[in-house]
Amino acid sequence: MQASYSENAFIKGEFIIERFPGKGGWYYVALPGIKTAQNQPFGWRIVKGSIDNYNFEQYHLMPMGNGSLFLPINAAVRKKIKKTVGDRVSITLFEDEGIPAIPDYLKDSLSFEPVLWKEFEAQTTAFQRAWIKKIEDAKTEDGKSKRILDLIQTLEKK
Repeated sequence: MQASYSENAFIKGEFIIERFPGKGGWYYVALPGIKTAQNQPFGWRIVKGSIDNYNFEQYHLMPMGNGSLFLPINAAVRKKIKKTVGDRVSITLFEDEGIPAIPDYLKDSLSFEPVLWKEFEAQTTAFQRAWIKKIEDAKTEDGKSKRILDLIQTLEKK
């Protein structure tokens, strides 16, 4: 992915990869001084940027529980940058306020009823992102379908 960002990064520096203890503990970089977002679910901050030479967009900074945030680093990213716990990485982050990419299957599911599609489009970016993430995080196609139905029911109530 090509990225070109202005020089207005809110995080730029060298950080050490850490890991939460225990089986299945996440790999992450702690971002001291970065506070949770008041207008996002769970206080997430949505960012774009790079870690070493790997560029990304619409990535969630997660809350640590102490009011600050961390950048999770999954196995695919660690493999691409060839880094693990204790390694130093160069990180540059920017707020990502872009409109979320709406998957084609979700567009198709909502477009059968134009009122639903218009209602989804009228929602805030945070609402759209949260639902897209919730649907994408489903482990099975059946799970995705159930979450899309939940979204439809939510939109029908609005």
